[in-house]
Parts: sequence; C-alpha cells; structure tokens
Amino acid sequence: MVIAAQARASITFDLEYSDPAGNVAHGQLIATALGNDQYLATSGTLDVTASSNPGVVGSYSIVAGGPAAFYSPAGAFIADNVLYYPNQDPYLDVYGLLAFQSAAGVELNLWGNGPGNYSLYAWQAGNGYILSFNGSATTSLAADPLPVPEPTTIIAGALLLLPFGTNAIRFLRRNRAA
Repeated sequence: MVIAAQARASITFDLEYSDPAGNVAHGQLIATALGNDQYLATSGTLDVTASSNPGVVGSYSIVAGGPAAFYSPAGAFIADNVLYYPNQDPYLDVYGLLAFQSAAGVELNLWGNGPGNYSLYAWQAGNGYILSFNGSATTSLAADPLPVPEPTTIIAGALLLLPFGTNAIRFLRRNRAA
C-alpha cells in the first residue's frame, strides 16, 4: 500500500509545442499535484528540436521553483512552473515554465497568454533575448498513465498490516479486563 501511495506522489506529463515561426519543443515534466487541477512541474526536460534561432536548439532542464512566482537566475523571466490539467487552454499561466541549458547559458520561458496563444522566449548572458515569439501555437499536455499496483502487491501490503491489527485486539482485550 505504501508503494501504491509513493507511485501516485508525482505524475509525468508529456508536452508538445510548435508555432508558425518554426519553433518546436517536446518535453517530459515531473509534477506534483497542488489541487484544483493544478500541478507544479518540479523537474524534467524541454527539448527544442527546431527554432527560428538555431542557438536555442538543445535540451533544457526545468528550473526548480514555484508555485509562487519566482525570478529566473539571470532575472530575465518570472515563472511559477504551474500546469493546468486537464481540459485547460492554455495549460500554462502568464508566468509559465522556466528551463535552463547550462552549456550555452540560455534561459527558456514558455507561458500562456490565452486560448491557443503562447509565448516562447529565450535569454542568453551577453546577448539578451535571443528568441521571442508571441501568438498562435499548437500545444498539448498529456499525463502519462499512473502505474497501478498488482493485486499481489496490495495483498502483501494488507498481510503486513495483520500483525498490527492482532496487536491492537490484544491491547483492547487487556484494557477491558483491567
């Protein structure tokens, strides 16, 4: 039973993004539930496979932070890493996701402006904002199915609780006799 609870502590989301400017990104985000169909992306990767600026192409790591708004390490963005799922459009708020590519020192921020409308910006030390897109974008956010424990795992967990139940019955009998 403990194993089943741990499996549900975090959820993996697959993110897809493309816009008319030629920017394409795919990501896998690990998130924890905040309640009210909101999730906090705590880690993961965002891979930019095509961009109107070739210097932005690469793999980015999600920067830890949120759910309150926080500044990026360089101060170029304010993000909160909050996801809205399911049936939300946009699935990111005006702060969005923050990711970082350490090799090139590039910060990447993806956020939602309204239904079907997103912004994708990148900032690099010494060069400033090297990518800025605002507008219609094709996006999706899908949750990977949660692992379901096997029946034998549930039975084993229940059997582990049996000695505690037996002990509780003995304790109650002793207290009643006294």
